[in-house]
Amino acid sequence: METVRIFIVDDEEANIQLLQRILERVGFTNVRSFRDGNEMLAAMDGDAPDLVVLDLHMPTIDGFAVLEAMRGKLDEDEYLPVIVLTADAGRETRSRALAGGANDFLVKPFDVDEVRLRVRNLAQTRLLARTLRDRNIDLAAEVAAHVRDSERERQRQMDARARITQIIEAVEFSPVFQPIVTLTAGRVVGYEALTRFADGTRPDVVFAEAARIGLGTDLEAACLSAALATSARSLPRHGWLSVNVSPTLVLDTERLGRLLAAARLPIVLEITEHVPIADYAAIRSAIASLHIVRSAIDDAGAGFSSFRHILELRPHFVKLDVGLVHTIEDDPARQALVSGMAYFATRTGCELIAEGIETTAERDTLRSLDVGLGQGYLLGRPAAVEASPPTSEGAVLSGDRAARPAVRPARPLVTTPRGAREP
Repeated sequence: METVRIFIVDDEEANIQLLQRILERVGFTNVRSFRDGNEMLAAMDGDAPDLVVLDLHMPTIDGFAVLEAMRGKLDEDEYLPVIVLTADAGRETRSRALAGGANDFLVKPFDVDEVRLRVRNLAQTRLLARTLRDRNIDLAAEVAAHVRDSERERQRQMDARARITQIIEAVEFSPVFQPIVTLTAGRVVGYEALTRFADGTRPDVVFAEAARIGLGTDLEAACLSAALATSARSLPRHGWLSVNVSPTLVLDTERLGRLLAAARLPIVLEITEHVPIADYAAIRSAIASLHIVRSAIDDAGAGFSSFRHILELRPHFVKLDVGLVHTIEDDPARQALVSGMAYFATRTGCELIAEGIETTAERDTLRSLDVGLGQGYLLGRPAAVEASPPTSEGAVLSGDRAARPAVRPARPLVTTPRGAREP
């Protein structure tokens, strides 16, 4: 209780000394005394008390006037308990004091136990009130901060929705295509459709933002539609076209079926490994209902439950993530893992496609491990199809570079429409 600040106001010195002794015995040592109410009121401006013991009858300014002046100094929600001292215990005096703001009475002459209990109880109430007030202030600040954060987030959502809607409606993106080749003969057997955006933003960032605001599938569908239309006009009529799809779009079979109706090449649906699948049976059923498509697991080894995806969906292709491919020639552990996956592919009838091949050493090592197909800068960069006629079917690598349709190179930072790293 030594931290409780008590003001005693009484024009009689004997009363002050008696009260101080009583309070000190029970641990109230932070006590300040005044013989005039105006002095106490002035002191309150720089030294706020936790409790005031106030005599009602004083010559210069009486306790009733002090109570009224105190109300003007306190905030509306501030609680400062006051115990009034009086020899007049009449009903009228009590009512007037309570109406003026007093909380309790000490009747002269003082009873030691009564002084101790009344002061202690009101001091504890003051501390609780101050704690509650401070907590309310903190809560009000937290609520205000939350409101500001919510408003900023709402504005960010609105801005993001406007950006993504603009991208979709104004077609501020274009498809690019990367060849998929056999690692033994270097023959182009298919293309993966990728997306780049007009403002140069990384595709994974754009698609993540679209998903966050509920427009991910709409953007995905728009990019898929553009890729199918462009490939139908300009890609060679051999091999297949691999397109990236989310589990959400796969399950929307009616919408996906309408989009794929524009395809002029056999379609492989790459289901990204970075998104969890809640219902494998539903995905299998959806793919089967499309009839004309094959499936691939993208980025195997990089995201959610790689091997479960493969076992549950039994895809036609499994794409090895670039993390398994990079410098594989120097890593026996990666080689062992890829070798095991190649054996698994042989036993289950699927094919492996290695992504991100950038060096001849990586290509040769993968080829020695019985990986049949590959993508990467070594074999052909993603490129936008030009209006010039395509090359003949079955283009073959010349040395370490792939002969491919008339295209112009795309910028290196191009990723799949679902945000996977570009091979």
